[in-house]
Amino acid sequence: MYNKIKKLYKIIENIEKMIVGALFIFLCIVTFYTIVNRAIGGTGLPWLTEVSKSVVIITTYFCGCVAIGEDRLTKLSLVTDAIPKKYSYLLKAITSLISGIFMVWLGYVCVKNIATLKVVGMMQVTLNIPSYLLYIPLAVGMFGMALRFLLMCYECLKMFKETDVTVSKMTTDEKVQGLMEKGE
Repeated sequence: MYNKIKKLYKIIENIEKMIVGALFIFLCIVTFYTIVNRAIGGTGLPWLTEVSKSVVIITTYFCGCVAIGEDRLTKLSLVTDAIPKKYSYLLKAITSLISGIFMVWLGYVCVKNIATLKVVGMMQVTLNIPSYLLYIPLAVGMFGMALRFLLMCYECLKMFKETDVTVSKMTTDEKVQGLMEKGE
C-alpha cells in the first residue's frame, strides 16, 4: 500500500511542478504586460491585477507542496544535529505529524469556507466569477502539504525503527567544530 501511495505521490509531485512552472510563466507575462500597459496607456487593467494577486497566492501553496516534497523548507537543524540520529528521526516524525494534522485542519476550514461562499453566492467584483473558485486551489495545496507531512512522518518513523542508538563520546565543542568543518 505504501509503495502505491509513493508512486501516486511522485505523479502528483510532477504535476505540481508543471503547475508551478506554468503559473510562474503566466505571472511573468502578466507582470510584463501590466508594466508595459501602464507605461504606454497610463492605467492598468483591474481584472488582470486581481487575477495576478490570486495566482500569486495559489502559487505560494503549490510551491509549499513542492518544497515539502523535496525537503527544502526552512528548518532549524541545530536540535536534530545535537541529538543521536535515532532520536532525531523521532523528533522529525513528531513535528511532521503535528504539521500534517495542522494542514488537514486548515484544509478542512478552507473547504468549509468554500461551502459557505457557494451558499452565499459571493462573486469577485472585477472578474465576475464566484469567490469560492479561488479557494479550491488553496484547499488542494493544503491537503497536498498535509499528505507530504504525513508521508514524511511515516518515513521518519521507519528510519527511527531501523537506526541503532550510538551515543557519541564527543564534547559539545568537538561537535560544534565538526559542524563548522562541514559548513553548517
